Amino acid sequence: MDSRPREVESPSEAGDGAAAKIEVEVTKPRNDKRGYRRVVLPNALECLLISDPDTDKAAASMNVSVGYFCDPDGLEGLAHFLEHMLFYASEKYPIEDSYSKYIAEHGGSTNAYTTSEHTNFYFDVNNDCLDDALDRFAQFFIKPLMSPDATLREIKAVDSENQKNLLSDPWRMSQLQKHLCSNNHPYHKFSTGNWNTLEVKPKEKGLDTRLELINFYDSHYSANLMQLVVYGKESLDNIQTLVESKFCDIKNVGRKQFSFPGHPCSSKDLQILVKAVPIKQGHTLRVLWPITPNIRHYKEGPCRYVSHLIGHEGEGSLFYILKKLGWAMSLESGERDWSYEFSFFSVVIQLTDVGHEHMEDVVGLLFRYITLLQTSGTPKWIFDELLAICETGFNYRDKSPPMNYVANISSNMQVYSSYVHIFPPEDWLIASSVPSKFSPDAIQRVLNELTPDNVSYPLFFVLLSAYDAEVAGLYYAVVPNDTGFQVTMVGYNDKMTTLLETVIGKIADFEVKVDRFSVIKDPFNIDARVEAFLKMFEVTLHQMPDAEFKSNVNALIDMKLEKYKNIREESAFFWGEISEGTLKFDRKEAEVAALRELKKEELIEFFDNHVKVGAPEKKILSIQVYGCLHSSDYEKILHDAPPPHWHGITDIFSFRRSRPLYGSFKGGAGQMKL
Repeated sequence: MDSRPREVESPSEAGDGAAAKIEVEVTKPRNDKRGYRRVVLPNALECLLISDPDTDKAAASMNVSVGYFCDPDGLEGLAHFLEHMLFYASEKYPIEDSYSKYIAEHGGSTNAYTTSEHTNFYFDVNNDCLDDALDRFAQFFIKPLMSPDATLREIKAVDSENQKNLLSDPWRMSQLQKHLCSNNHPYHKFSTGNWNTLEVKPKEKGLDTRLELINFYDSHYSANLMQLVVYGKESLDNIQTLVESKFCDIKNVGRKQFSFPGHPCSSKDLQILVKAVPIKQGHTLRVLWPITPNIRHYKEGPCRYVSHLIGHEGEGSLFYILKKLGWAMSLESGERDWSYEFSFFSVVIQLTDVGHEHMEDVVGLLFRYITLLQTSGTPKWIFDELLAICETGFNYRDKSPPMNYVANISSNMQVYSSYVHIFPPEDWLIASSVPSKFSPDAIQRVLNELTPDNVSYPLFFVLLSAYDAEVAGLYYAVVPNDTGFQVTMVGYNDKMTTLLETVIGKIADFEVKVDRFSVIKDPFNIDARVEAFLKMFEVTLHQMPDAEFKSNVNALIDMKLEKYKNIREESAFFWGEISEGTLKFDRKEAEVAALRELKKEELIEFFDNHVKVGAPEKKILSIQVYGCLHSSDYEKILHDAPPPHWHGITDIFSFRRSRPLYGSFKGGAGQMKL
């Protein structure tokens, strides 16, 4: 299997002079009043401009069609490391971290991520600061600085990120999956990078990581491999003028699009069973199949159809049987880790302790259910109902935060740019969210790829016409609180009463089953790290110039005055006041009024008295949980003398009753007592 990078033709460039405005009617939701315009700059940078007169935040995202698949051999994590380094400084703005500082001081936030085939940078900021923010942002891709000092610090930052990931089961399982695939495919690579891959091993080979990083940037980061989305309050013409002036200096080195043919799984990589010990207590069964990528048939959406049937939770479904047997707590299915060249379909089942003992039986039931689907045909009525729900969800979806919106769209644009005519410009917003063509053959093709070697058992599942709430656009949650539990529902008005009655009925008839309980214990002591941070922040606060303090206060005021993006945000605020029992529905206005009067000296005085390490009025409650695997650490804590001014709580009930304000406040609707 040849999985070496293959170059494919990229979109044609615009001619010399101003940006080419390419007329295209972007498919957008019916309730979307925003304006959209596609332009291509003379350097072949593909741009989508969005004008929203009602927004109180501007945002931008630059997607670069270069990811960790492009990491050179022996320098795993280089693409991710470059993502970190571009935040450091630029020739035009040489002060370290000036970009992130500017964004934070003007009501915004920044972020970035690196995937297999692209790296995405994005931010939001107050409307009146978009010009300056874009100027700083554009320097990432024009003339960044990569000093030796910054290089070493950011390698340590990448290593720290990897250390954090080592405690995350999803990250661990993802890397394990990559490791089990063919080492001839870039999917096999270690994407994050760490001290060993970016510092130790390169030095052993005589490589200078910084020089390799600069070479990688110069040869891979080209304007024709980038997709930009800018979202603002101004008119499309004004936004276009802004984009032309800021981004036209990005170099186009003529780099063709990268392509990585072949599938990560060869025949020898299939039909294997792997058992891994998780960090968190629990049992998870994951079953994966290599399949034809759904993106090649995104108008037909075969994976969405199949995922719905396998992940269905109603009567007659696989999960219904597993839950009734007491073997499973949840089941999810769908496509994951996809590109145009390859994809995986996964089924993930959270097992109970009893289900773990019957793991082989669970796998058997899964394969028998898939066999039923393979032999039952593909009813069109199921597709029609899915289509109706998807169309409704797209046409009447709530506005999302501008920063999330632009990052998602620029990623969709990359799919078009890398694989011409997969997502044409008119589909940049809708992407694959609304399958519109019923294709029994495409659905059957995916089903036929989900095949084990031994599926020859009697079938007892029955496909029903009833749909669960989630596929009908309804969601609910039952969560505990101080006074009992809270039921939250989201969905379309005409179905809410039915959903509420159904949920309340289930609660009324609830039966406790002992085997459904799982205990998860996760020890983590951060007291020392908190104190180290507070000492660092104390210096920062005392040395902060008055202008910077005022800028931070204004940024916080702007954030508190942001409009609600949708009804969920608005209802969450008001319900929070009700559930906490505070009922301060003018909280934002009151806090803004207080912030306008706040002086730096007042903040320092409060910090020194109540927050800093050793503050005279400071009180800390530290709760540490030790699981069975850490019993020795727990015994050590019990026998060691406590630090000065610390007191161990041996009787939590007596301690709680000894507090002067205990019992003076009870939150919860109808139970306010102040």
